[in-house]
Amino acid sequence: MTTTNNRANAVNEEKLAGLPDKEYKYEAAITKKFEESAYPTEYCLRLKKGAQIILIRNDLDKRWVNGTIAQIAALSPDTIKVSINGSIHEVSKSSWEKIEYEYNRAEDKIEEKIIGTFEQYPIKLAWAITIHKSQGQTFDNIVIDLGAGAFTHGQVYVGLSRCTTLGGIILKRPVIASDIIFDERVYEFRNRFLNLI
Repeated sequence: MTTTNNRANAVNEEKLAGLPDKEYKYEAAITKKFEESAYPTEYCLRLKKGAQIILIRNDLDKRWVNGTIAQIAALSPDTIKVSINGSIHEVSKSSWEKIEYEYNRAEDKIEEKIIGTFEQYPIKLAWAITIHKSQGQTFDNIVIDLGAGAFTHGQVYVGLSRCTTLGGIILKRPVIASDIIFDERVYEFRNRFLNLI
């Protein structure tokens, strides 16, 4: 786990380049207005057999959930198959909608308006992911790379608490005092609460 997208992307690119099999590219289909900053995954998804990935959408057939880690089992120009705990599953493309809300004065209600769509396989490379994206997940083993340091409150806690055992945590460098960032409002609330007791 890393603190930044740039570091996670660099690790993922390096690991992908190290795989011997053929690389396949899958381009997203975008309609209307869908800003690059809102893309849920890569516009051009580059994969190889054996790549470690994370699925970023729940499967309608309940074979996986958002956040499931898997490996690429087989690729073709129009098919992606993944291995999850030894079972092979074909992954279908997903569509994400960009929605704006407008007030309809005549009917006195708020209405949704789809202003764009993004269609792509719900997959991201996942040898490295950001601590932020790891929230809600648990792992048996993790390597935490704090790089130049944590930059937001709770980041180190979230990273460390993703692992099921202390023995499963490897730190690329020791945690230092400046990595521990907390929200002053929580500290103030704690003090006010203690004064009430």
